[in-house]
Amino acid sequence: MKYFLAALGLSLLISCGQPLSSKTFYAVKVIDGDTLILNDGEHLRLIGIDTPEVRIRQGHSFVFSPKPFALEAKRFVKNLVEGKKIYVEFGKEKTDKYGRALGYCFLSSNNLFVNKEVLKRGLAIISIIPPNDKYLPEFISAQKFAQKQKNGLWQGVGVISPEQAAGHLNEIIKVKGRARSVFSTKGGGVVIKFVQPGFKVYIPPGCLDYFFNKGITPFSAYKNKILEVIGRVRQYKGVPEIIIPVPQLIKVYENQD
Repeated sequence: MKYFLAALGLSLLISCGQPLSSKTFYAVKVIDGDTLILNDGEHLRLIGIDTPEVRIRQGHSFVFSPKPFALEAKRFVKNLVEGKKIYVEFGKEKTDKYGRALGYCFLSSNNLFVNKEVLKRGLAIISIIPPNDKYLPEFISAQKFAQKQKNGLWQGVGVISPEQAAGHLNEIIKVKGRARSVFSTKGGGVVIKFVQPGFKVYIPPGCLDYFFNKGITPFSAYKNKILEVIGRVRQYKGVPEIIIPVPQLIKVYENQD
C-alpha cells in the first residue's frame, strides 16, 4: 500500500508540472524585477533575465536610483509573486558571486513561469551565464514576442551612439554604431570595438556557442557592420561596455550606408 501511495504522489507531482528537483517557498519580498527574498531568508536571483536596476551600488551601500522601466519591472513581479506560494527549480550553478541562490521561479497555483513572463512583458532582456541555460529557447521566444509587440524596453528605450555610453552607466540601453574591429581576448572571449571611441561589446567565451549554433561567426558577421546592441552599460577598466551573451541582442542593419 505504501508503495502505491508513493507512486501516486510521484505521478501527481509530475502531472502538476513541478520538476522533481524543485523546492516550494513563499515569496516574502520583491527587491527588484529579477531578485526576491524567500521565506527562509535567502535571496533568489532569477536565472536568464536582467531587469533595470532600482538601486545602484555606491561603495559599500546601495542608493535608490531607478533606471527606466525598473519600477515597472519590480511592480509586475511583486504583483505576481509577493506573499504567494512558489516553487523554485535551482540552476546547475546554485549561487552567484554575491551568494544569492540562482533559480527558475514558478507560481504554485498555475505553474506560471515568472522568469519567462517578465521577458514577455518587455521588462527584462536575456542574460545567460552557462551552465544555467536550460530554458534558453523559451527565453528567446519570449523576448521575440516582446520585441514584436514593442513591449516595455523594446518600445521605450532610446538609442544612443557609442560615445554617449559613458553617460548611461548601469542602464539598459540600445547602442548603435559601426564596428571597427572584432578580436579574441586571451581568455577566449570576443571584443567588438566601434569606429566611435569610448565603447565596446564583450561576448563571454562560454556564450560563443550560442552564436556558432546560429551560424554566426562574430569576426565576419559583425566587423565593419552597423550594429545595434541592447544591454546594461557597465564600466570595465575605465571603458563603458555591454556584455552580450546571445546573438538575439545584436541587430545588424541591412542598409550599411
